[in-house]
Amino acid sequence: MRRVLLLSVVCLTAGLTSGCDLKEVYPTAAVPTGGVRFINAVPDSAGAFGMDLRFVDQLESNVHFRHNFRSGPAVSATVTGSGAVQYKAVRAGSRQFRIFLDDTLQNIATIVMKDTTVVIEAGRNYTALLMGSARTPGSMRLAFFEETVADPGTAVAVRVINTTPNALDVRQYPNGGAAPGPATWASVAPFSISSHVTIVTPVQTRYNVVPAGGAVSVFNSAFGAVTDPLTLIGAPASSTAGALGRLDIEALPGTTIPGSATTLIVFPPSQFNNAGVSKFTVTTAGNTNRVAGSVALVGAAWRVTDCFGTVGCLIPGFPPTAPTTPGWVAAAFNPTSYGYYVVVVRAPAGTGIAPVTVLVTTNGTNFMETSTSLAAFVGPFAQGPVRYDVVGYITGMSSVFDRRPPYIP
Repeated sequence: MRRVLLLSVVCLTAGLTSGCDLKEVYPTAAVPTGGVRFINAVPDSAGAFGMDLRFVDQLESNVHFRHNFRSGPAVSATVTGSGAVQYKAVRAGSRQFRIFLDDTLQNIATIVMKDTTVVIEAGRNYTALLMGSARTPGSMRLAFFEETVADPGTAVAVRVINTTPNALDVRQYPNGGAAPGPATWASVAPFSISSHVTIVTPVQTRYNVVPAGGAVSVFNSAFGAVTDPLTLIGAPASSTAGALGRLDIEALPGTTIPGSATTLIVFPPSQFNNAGVSKFTVTTAGNTNRVAGSVALVGAAWRVTDCFGTVGCLIPGFPPTAPTTPGWVAAAFNPTSYGYYVVVVRAPAGTGIAPVTVLVTTNGTNFMETSTSLAAFVGPFAQGPVRYDVVGYITGMSSVFDRRPPYIP
């Protein structure tokens, strides 16, 4: 027994010694990857949370998750950007991906909108852009392309993606200046991508977008002037140690930062409701909860709320100051539109009151009062019901970057 015990100790010591050998090297594979980003420009079809793009030929944690129409627009300092449009690492090679509806219901989440195979090369970036209409068979299209913008050096490169069904003239000009006569990009075809042009002196930039050969901006519409949208501004590289410290924070791309490349994406109108699909107000004067589909007289304004059919939707509050004339207030209209939409208000039959067309905006605030007078509707609102139709949203936009400025350590 003593000999067996001694032998066991020797074997255990040898095992521990070999297991702790610091000279052993266990290399890990350097996986060749490219970058892929997803843009959802389909306005009229999505699950509860938009769409997902997933590579399905092998397991990867790079799903493009919950892309609503316009891919998550957000407004900051009057600039609308799509925060979800980011490059994600994808293993290089021939890869299969699918675009699904995103929903918590299994029968919806398994619906495949597109299924295709693409070739990814290491060190290169690509965009998957879904455009067109899902309601019209054969009209939805997927553009998958490599982002090949050259390094603009001390300048900035800018371009336009037109995801609308109409040709556009686009003029780029410095903020504070005037839109030039000749178009920077003339007659940008429907569902197409312009070439990049160079801004020699980096500066905050606006875009004037009009129908090809037209004069009124698609962002202005027939309801009055609206300021042409700004593109990404950007921020220079900086240091956590202050002005004299070593740079350790990368620059944010934008038209004020040399070496950047940015894109203005022009989206088609949203279609949360179709023309002719009516909503009816329910007279609930004094209702502090303001249930969806209700109307209440607050100060001098009749305020109408809607949640696009969401059952039990409650609106937390309204602006504290009432307009001087009875006006329209839309609350909780889905803020992902980030543009302008039109509501037509119709009095009950037999009143002889002409319909009123109202422009409402939801730029990050969820609700906005307009100056449109609804004085003629005060009586009909009290009698109810007044019909109102959401007839579509005016064209929207967002700004994304194609190339970051070089990192300066």
